Amino acid sequence: MASLDDLLRDLENQHRAAAPQPPDNGLDQTLAALQQEYQARPQPTGEKSSQGDRLSSMLQALEQETTANKLKDCEKNHRLYQDINQLIAEQQQQAQQPLPETDLKAIAAAEKQKQAQAKYWRTKAETWLKQLDPLSNEGLWFMDFAEGYDSQLAAAIEYLQALE
Repeated sequence: MASLDDLLRDLENQHRAAAPQPPDNGLDQTLAALQQEYQARPQPTGEKSSQGDRLSSMLQALEQETTANKLKDCEKNHRLYQDINQLIAEQQQQAQQPLPETDLKAIAAAEKQKQAQAKYWRTKAETWLKQLDPLSNEGLWFMDFAEGYDSQLAAAIEYLQALE
């Protein structure tokens, strides 16, 4: 299963791709174009107020469009937030579900096998220690080797496992 970061990144990319992004400085460019158009036209006295009304209505429309874009972005962020919360809730629910019975049986079998191996090595090491002559070369070497362990039995288990 993918990590939470990967899933969040995918959701974010989906939301970005779903809504087209407005071009940068689009508002500034539109306002500048409107201002140039307004200043470039000759303004007869009778039409001056109608052009002012027209400019006002265009500016008002532009403000409404900007507000609508902000609202869309806000809604998109809200949907993204809901998706993230849903994803987190699903992962928490999966983490709280108990392991299937087959997994529990496999874990129990592995633990039994581990205990059986430990018993095998313990028995083998105890037998080897009983047969070890402490004054022989191997016995003297082993006594030096066993000093680094908690017990001679632990050292014997380690030594015998390394031999096999």
